[in-house]
Amino acid sequence: MRPSSDSQQLHFDSYARSYEAASGLTTPVAGRNIDRTARRHAAYLAAAPPGPVLELGAGTGFLTRHLAPLLAARPYLATDISDGMLSVARSAGRHLENVEWRHEDALALDVPDSWAACVVGHGVLHHLPLAESLTEISRVLAPHGRLAFCEPHLLNPLVFAQKKIPPCRPSLDTPGETALRAGQMRALLRAHGFTDATIIHVGFVPSGVRDPFALLVERAGYAAERLPLVRYLGASLLIYASRQ
Repeated sequence: MRPSSDSQQLHFDSYARSYEAASGLTTPVAGRNIDRTARRHAAYLAAAPPGPVLELGAGTGFLTRHLAPLLAARPYLATDISDGMLSVARSAGRHLENVEWRHEDALALDVPDSWAACVVGHGVLHHLPLAESLTEISRVLAPHGRLAFCEPHLLNPLVFAQKKIPPCRPSLDTPGETALRAGQMRALLRAHGFTDATIIHVGFVPSGVRDPFALLVERAGYAAERLPLVRYLGASLLIYASRQ
């Protein structure tokens, strides 16, 4: 069973100040990983119709700080259910001129129908009921609008252990939190009116790796993304699709 919105809000409020450090997101490798993801997102979203970007589950703004500057010509609404996370995000992202930060429930957005040209997120869909979240994303996306998400991949052995074996579950995880599968996402996207779904397996470079081994591990990790069969075990899925 997934936790309620209120319990998720309280959970992330309690971790807001320590979230990035506790998640290993303050290392140079983590910065390069998210920058690589943001550039892939921006390249895909460039073909979206004119209009704003809506980010779901922005948290502390880790993705926002990298992606919003690449989409500087678009208004960018970064949302989260946790006021504590948004407080950290506003402070860290105060230099982002095109970004508005706002408290929102991703399942009941205070956004008009067909308002957004792009909907994005980093590690948010696996916290939500997928069918409900995709219904809401489809509602707020303009025709031919595009989505871009990065989510944990359940078939990666480490991710599977963290999500399915209770003693391995990180303290930052919410109760009932899981991870996603590529086939599952393709089917759900089709069922909710999305086309051209592309799912890319990435994530062979742990964010916690530090110098002097970081660059060597990164090269090996990027090579693994190109290997037959092995590449399907990446820890993350990049999910891209457009609305009909």
